Formats: sequence, structure tokens, C-alpha cells
Amino acid sequence: MTKHPQTGFRYFMALPRGGSYIELWQIYARAARRLPWLNVIDRDILNQWNTDSSFFNDSDNFVVCWDFASVLPPKRERQASYFSVFFEAFDEDFQKLDVLHREHWARCVALASSFDGLFCHTPWMAESVSAAMGLPGYVLPIGWEEGFHDLTSRSWKYFYAGSFIGKRTWAVPQLSAYLRDELLHITSIYGEEFRNELSKSLGFLNVFHSDVRSFSTWRIWQALSTGCVLVSEPGDSWPLVSEDHYLKLPTLIPENVDDVGRILKETSREILIQKAEAAREGLQDYTVDKCIENFLVPASLECR
Repeated sequence: MTKHPQTGFRYFMALPRGGSYIELWQIYARAARRLPWLNVIDRDILNQWNTDSSFFNDSDNFVVCWDFASVLPPKRERQASYFSVFFEAFDEDFQKLDVLHREHWARCVALASSFDGLFCHTPWMAESVSAAMGLPGYVLPIGWEEGFHDLTSRSWKYFYAGSFIGKRTWAVPQLSAYLRDELLHITSIYGEEFRNELSKSLGFLNVFHSDVRSFSTWRIWQALSTGCVLVSEPGDSWPLVSEDHYLKLPTLIPENVDDVGRILKETSREILIQKAEAAREGLQDYTVDKCIENFLVPASLECR
């Protein structure tokens, strides 16, 4: 397998292939065709390789596990580097997390000591989560895939797709009723099917599970990759540092859903197109390949 010409590492992205991971798998598989030192492997394959000392004793192997479920060789018995990625909801006030996210956090903390370090999607997350888990923390945004997108003839003004828990259970139905045929609401679609539906809309609506500070940056990259503009409540929205790059909504509460619906309805298609184009122009340094080269590679050098 090819090594990176500067670091000498072979990089492995290890992730499940089901559900919402399908699109992430496809993104990194395409990147691996452009970057010969990047490899994408199934989590089950990694678990098999982790029983082979020729793999985990090779100090040139750098593994990024996209969940905490992989069975790793003990630290004292390995030379390869193993990092995990934490990209779930988070807040320094744990009471703001819903029950499912508190349970997920507890599982991650229990397994964290098996890893050498941690990647998160924003600087604040990397600092806060790594401190809470007691691991070295680094930033690794996913990034977006470039391509031409015609925004003038899209069928839907807004698109929503996401789990139906927390405040989404009341906010999304109320916004759907207010916006009616301006909002396409679809659940349980992934990969290319998801992208095809999203590419028919101008704005990608993001509603938080709960009022946490963390931000679903995954939706930023999905929006940019399909030419949409992100439409979201406020949070840790790095690298969307400018409101020119997305439509920022007030934090949703039961009393202001109609007001938020009115903002969405009164925002013209022209404004959404302007913001989408400004985001793609302003975030040229955050394509998938550049995020790998500018974030993953420098972080790995600290393991040398």
C-alpha cells in the first residue's frame, strides 16, 4: 500500500457501511481514488486486521475509526496509531443533551482510553470533547465535493431529513404545516438517494435535537456538495463564520415556531441562491481533499 510522500503514513478510514454512513463511505472512497495513500475499509475488516500483528505493529499505519465500536489491540502491544471521531451532539452542560445522546456519550467515554487521540469537526468541539475524554484532540472537518449545480430551477424551496427525536418531534411538523408545499420532508434515505433529493432544493433545513452548542457540520458539507444553502438554528457553526454563508434562524421554542416559519416563507429564492454561492466561494479551502491534507495529515505528524 502507498505511503504519504511527506509523513510516510498509510491512512485508513474505517467506518460502517450502513445507514447514514453510506454517504460518508462513498465520499472517502472517491477521495481514495485521487489520494493513493488513503484507504477506506469496513469496520469488520478492521476488526479482522486488528488480530494481525503485522498490521497493528506497523508504525506507518494510521487508522481513523468513525465510531467507538472497533475492537482494538491493547495500546502496550501495538505500534500503529488509532484515532476515533466524535461527531454527535455535545454541550458542556450535559443536561442539555437528550437521553439518547447522553447514553452515546457514556459509551464513548468508556471506550476512549483504547484510542491514541480524537478527531472532532470544529475547534471548539476538539478542545471541549478531548478535555472531557482525556485524549489529545484535533480538528477534522469532512469537507465538500465540488461540482456544477443549477440553482435556478429547483423544485423545492426547503428540504428536511433527519431523525425524529427531541424538539424535532414538534418543531418539524409545525414548520411543515406552515410552509406546506415549500418544504419537502423525507426520512430514512441515505447515500445517493439522499443526495438526489437534496439537490432538488435550495435550502437544507437543520433543526437541533435539543438546545446544545454543537452543530451538525455534516449538514454543512451535504448542503455545499449539492449546491444548497444551509438553513439552521445558531450553534458552533464553524467554518460558516459569516451569516452570508447560511440562513441563520432563531433558536426554535414552542412560542416562536410561527415566527421562524414566517422568516422561511419571506426569504426569497434569490437570497437563498446568493447565500449558497457565497458559501461555496468562501469555503474553497474546505473541499474533501483539502480537509484531509490540511487537517488529518498535520495531526498525524504529532504521532511521529
